[in-house]
Amino acid sequence: MIRRWLFFLMLPFLFSTASTFAQASYEDSFCSYYSYTVECYAYWDKAETKITAFVDAYTQKIKSQHPNDAIPKLRTMQDQVATAVQYYKGTHWEYLIRFFADQFVAPIQVLEEELAAIKVDASYISEQMKNAESKDDLVQGIRAMVISQLIINGYDGFNERPFGVADSSGLLNDGDGNKVIISSPVYEQDVLDVYLNDLLSDVSLGDTIEYDISIKPSVYNQRKWGVYLFKNTEDLQALGYEVVSHRTRTNTDAGYRRKNIATAFSEIGHVRVLNPGDEISYMEDSNFDPYEQKLYEEGFVIFLDEEVEDYGWGLCGGSTAIYQGIVTNKALSRPALRNHSKRYHHLYDATIDGELITTPGLDSTIYSNSLDLRMKNVSNHPIILVLNYEGWTGEEEEVFTVGYASDRWAVSYVGSRPHYASLNTKTGTKSVVWACHTWNINGTDRESCYKEVKE
Repeated sequence: MIRRWLFFLMLPFLFSTASTFAQASYEDSFCSYYSYTVECYAYWDKAETKITAFVDAYTQKIKSQHPNDAIPKLRTMQDQVATAVQYYKGTHWEYLIRFFADQFVAPIQVLEEELAAIKVDASYISEQMKNAESKDDLVQGIRAMVISQLIINGYDGFNERPFGVADSSGLLNDGDGNKVIISSPVYEQDVLDVYLNDLLSDVSLGDTIEYDISIKPSVYNQRKWGVYLFKNTEDLQALGYEVVSHRTRTNTDAGYRRKNIATAFSEIGHVRVLNPGDEISYMEDSNFDPYEQKLYEEGFVIFLDEEVEDYGWGLCGGSTAIYQGIVTNKALSRPALRNHSKRYHHLYDATIDGELITTPGLDSTIYSNSLDLRMKNVSNHPIILVLNYEGWTGEEEEVFTVGYASDRWAVSYVGSRPHYASLNTKTGTKSVVWACHTWNINGTDRESCYKEVKE
């Protein structure tokens, strides 16, 4: 009697949207205790009628609350019902309680979908209509609002669009502060353009709109719209994207080194959009294969303190360029690094965020697949990595990232210290004084020690 009282006390908090299949399954299981008697099915129907009345009342109550308030309450009741299921396990009441427990799934999904829906309110639309010079301008203004919310919601169906070679990649730093432009915009309509144009087909510029636009996750997730993430420069600006970190260097290296850096950039992709959680491996994404030896040329590499010739070397110029180009973007994880044993000024000096850096400590050596440069987007929004270099003598290597202003951080030189060690040479071992340099990178000190520094 007490158990039944506790159970029916919970009824006001349970509501029903079960499928016919689930209902029949629970009903048969419940009535199996009574040898499937007519009385049992009649009792189940009677109980279901009472439950429906409770459900209707509670649904109306929930609808008056914000999903942020309603969802936790429903989840709490799910936990309580789960406890009740265990309490009644092995009895005929178990199936009735399980039936009730399943009713939480659908309403929670409805509320979560409402919470995650892309919403553009009427006042914003009306404001855009007042200022827009054309229907295309109106759609452009509204699409930026929709895309920004898709980013917040973690949408992963963006079409990142193909970008070309480095000298015409379409994504360029315009040289004016932190601005970035898309020099080859996408002109065709994507699915979002079509959707908005259809939705706004009957409105005229200057009108006042009295309805909101609401796009539920079941629409944009299941269909995977393939919306262009950055269709044009206006998209970037409207979404608040700008150059966050930037590095350039005039390349006058040997031919093998220029070729290998340019090839690595091309293989990785001159423009890479990193969604939250995405990671790049320099060695894997550059398709370095020491066994096939197809893509890269042989060059000199430091091995056991000596310069020797090997396949693919000079590739560390590319890894250093990328590291220096991302170093002040805190949205990208700080890679585990090891610096070179020898430091060459003419190879690793670069202009980082507008300042020429000649002090050692910001280079990144790599070795086959055992020593790699990996970077991961640890933010909650997409980050763009741009690698511009085609391999010509005297051409500017340019690496920069595009993100939010809040992603921008800084590096600063802390100081140096001597470190006494030995250096292996062809004629034997000699004593040397290493130079160890410390940089503060995004709030963390990192020390790099060199056995030798060459001009």
